[in-house]
Amino acid sequence: MDLKNLTSSSIRNVIVNEQMTASEVLDKFIIKIKQSAEKNNTFISTRLEEAKSEATKIDRKLAEGNSLGVLAGVPIAIKDNIVIRNERTTCASKMLSNYKSPYNATVIDKIIQADGLIVGKTNMDEFAMGSTNRTSFYGPVRNPVYPGKVPGGRSGGSAAAVAAGEVMLALGTDTGGSVRQPAAFCGVVGYKPSYGMISRYGVVSMANTFDTVGILSRNVLDATLLYSVLAGPDKADATTVLDNPCELPEWHSKRETMELKGLKFCVPEFVMKDTKDAIIDLGFEKIIEMLKAQGATVDVVKLDALEYGIETYHILANGEISANMSRFDGLRYGYRTEDYLTIDEMYIKSRSEGFGEEVKRRIMVGAYILSLDMVEDYFVKAQKVRKLIINSFVNAFNEYDAVIMPTSPELPFSIESERKPVDIYLSDRYTVPASLAGIPAISIPVKNNDDVFGLQIMMSYGEDNRLLHLSYSLEEVFNSGL
Repeated sequence: MDLKNLTSSSIRNVIVNEQMTASEVLDKFIIKIKQSAEKNNTFISTRLEEAKSEATKIDRKLAEGNSLGVLAGVPIAIKDNIVIRNERTTCASKMLSNYKSPYNATVIDKIIQADGLIVGKTNMDEFAMGSTNRTSFYGPVRNPVYPGKVPGGRSGGSAAAVAAGEVMLALGTDTGGSVRQPAAFCGVVGYKPSYGMISRYGVVSMANTFDTVGILSRNVLDATLLYSVLAGPDKADATTVLDNPCELPEWHSKRETMELKGLKFCVPEFVMKDTKDAIIDLGFEKIIEMLKAQGATVDVVKLDALEYGIETYHILANGEISANMSRFDGLRYGYRTEDYLTIDEMYIKSRSEGFGEEVKRRIMVGAYILSLDMVEDYFVKAQKVRKLIINSFVNAFNEYDAVIMPTSPELPFSIESERKPVDIYLSDRYTVPASLAGIPAISIPVKNNDDVFGLQIMMSYGEDNRLLHLSYSLEEVFNSGL
């Protein structure tokens, strides 16, 4: 049986209806992993034997007449900054190259409880810092859709694994676009939930007020399924906001689309004026016309505060990064240099040798921002601008159902290209506003002739299910291309 066009729910049904066993399904994906994972450098580590054992347990569970979880037999990859008990979590860094966690992240426990099959830990930018997936200690991830191009960062390994057909679903983390941007570059769905919907317990922190566990999938239906498993309260994470576990919405099982007629969309004016890749510019214009043809309203509006999103994000995120990274000192855990005479020398050399260039840059910038002389001029002012950005979204959603824009202003560029860090940071300028506001945002792939780019859709805080429903409906409209 060809599994290429099946959804995750369909794979579970194939197993429940005894058309294939979970072990047989897994074997097909293992073949694909062995064919392409090394070439694309998608995984830092795999756990194929463990996954085989878990698939056998699922088959036995079904044979004994027990019901299966909603992710039964679905192969899933995990970004390597999310911990799994007694297995390596490296964050793609020399600093944690031999670290093994003594516990599971909450999201891992939920996937296991739903009978999902975790096949490995995916490559990423070191400590989730970068926008190309070229800062990994384990080498760059290669884009399976655009050979020779970057897959996007920081969850590039997860996006590439889904795009290559190595897994059905993958977890990433989205701090400023880390799920959405690689999804756009690899032609898959990338979903960042509202902040606090999914527990961050067991996720290695980059910037605490931004970090969100995100989902990469082949389609919106699969993203919705995994979100329903992961979202909910967690006593181990005080930032979770839901009182009850999430339920799979009715439209998912019925495959009901949302009526687009009468919906109101807005596009920030600065996006329309911004310099974008010509293919994206033309494709986005076609999207606007298609929405209007469906009876929706699309207005270009001034959301001026969003223009300062990239500067605001890097001030605040780097400040949080410098504080978070202080825990990696070579003493409590992580890499420790062998060449030192004093404790100070041990700290300095361990961090100098254990961290890559981009991580060091972020730590230094963050430490400067938080210094006594600069904190008022930078960090405090950036917090005020963040509030203005939140208010801009609140005002927009008082009148409009959703804000739309391209996920990235550019298509993936050469993996060999040399760019200044600032130029790379600017590629996130369309994704960071949603992260600053903590609102749900999704990137869905749109085909324009032979190229694929990402359409980003954002909704008001907490409207995750409605955003997923709308995204599924738009996915159906755009499936045949522009």
